[in-house]
Amino acid sequence: MRLSIFTGDLDLIDRANENIANGQFQAALANLDLALSCVSTPHAHWNRGMVLLTLGDYRNGVPELEHRWSLFPNLVDAEGMQAASCAPLWRGEDITGKRLLVYHEAGYGDSIMLLRYVPQLQAMGADVTLLMPPPLTRLAAQFAPVITHLIERYDYRCPMFSLLAALKVNEHNIPAAPYISVNPNWGQAIPDDGRKRIGVCWSSERGIGSERVMALEQLTAVLPEAQFYSLQNHDQDIAARCGVWAFKFKDFAEVAALIVRMDAVVSIDTAAINLAGALGHQKANAVLPFAPVWRWHNPRWFPRIHQCRQDRRGDWTSALTKLQL
Repeated sequence: MRLSIFTGDLDLIDRANENIANGQFQAALANLDLALSCVSTPHAHWNRGMVLLTLGDYRNGVPELEHRWSLFPNLVDAEGMQAASCAPLWRGEDITGKRLLVYHEAGYGDSIMLLRYVPQLQAMGADVTLLMPPPLTRLAAQFAPVITHLIERYDYRCPMFSLLAALKVNEHNIPAAPYISVNPNWGQAIPDDGRKRIGVCWSSERGIGSERVMALEQLTAVLPEAQFYSLQNHDQDIAARCGVWAFKFKDFAEVAALIVRMDAVVSIDTAAINLAGALGHQKANAVLPFAPVWRWHNPRWFPRIHQCRQDRRGDWTSALTKLQL
C-alpha cells in the first residue's frame, strides 16, 4: 500500500520502510508520525508499531498491532475466521473460570514464540483451549488441550498476537525461555558419522524477500568439517546438492526432536530458530539481516540465542563470521 501525502513524489510510508531497512528507526518513526498526522491508515499504524517495539516502547507499540486486522484481513485461516465469530475478543477482563480459546495466526514461529503465555493464562484461572494448525498440535499440546477444528463456543477468544495487548506485555515482563520440552517418542533415527552435527535453516518457505533467504552453499562453506541436517521441509534438492541430510517432517514436534540432538543450530529468522530458542538450545545461532524485526532487539524473548547480524544490508558473509559453534 502506498500513501502519497503531498502532490510530489514524496511517499512517507515508503520512506519509513527504507529507514527501517537501514536501521534508522527514529527517522522511520518521524516519517510515520507525519504520515499519520495527515491520513490515518492501518499500514502506517502497523509499521509504527513495529518501529516502537524495535525501540523498546511496548506500551505504545503493542496497541498498534491491533491494526493488523484492517491491513491483513485474511491473516488467519478459515478456522481462525470462524473463531472470530464464536466468542467476544478477550481484552484483559477477569477470566477466572472462563473458557478461553487462543488461536494461531500469522506464522508458525510467531505462535511458537507466544505459547509461553499459556501458563500465565492458566494461572489467571482460565480454562484454555488452543486452536492450532496440524504442524503445531503436538508441540502445543504440552500447554493445553489442542483442537484443529472449532466444535463449540467459548466465553472469550484471543488470537495469539492480541495476547500482548490483553496481558499488557512490556519490554521487561516477558516470561523466560526455555519453555518447550521434547517427547523422546518424537525423534527419528539420523545418520551420524561422528562429525559435529549442525541443524540449518537457510530459507523461508514463503520466500519473503532477500532477508529470509541465504545461499546454503555459503553456509556450508563456513564449516566444511561439519555434518549438516536440514531443519526445513522445502528445498530438499538444494540440501542434497550441498551434502545436507534432509527429512520430511510431519510437524514441528519432529523438528524439535532433531534440534535437541544437534551440537549447534544455524538459522535465518524462521520458525526453526524460534523453536530452538523456545527449547533453550545452548548453541543456537540466529543469522539475521542488518535491521532484524523487533523481537530480536530484546534478548528477553530468547536469551540463549546468539545473534549474528549483517554488518551491511544483504551481507550474509559478515553475519556468518559471528557464528558461535
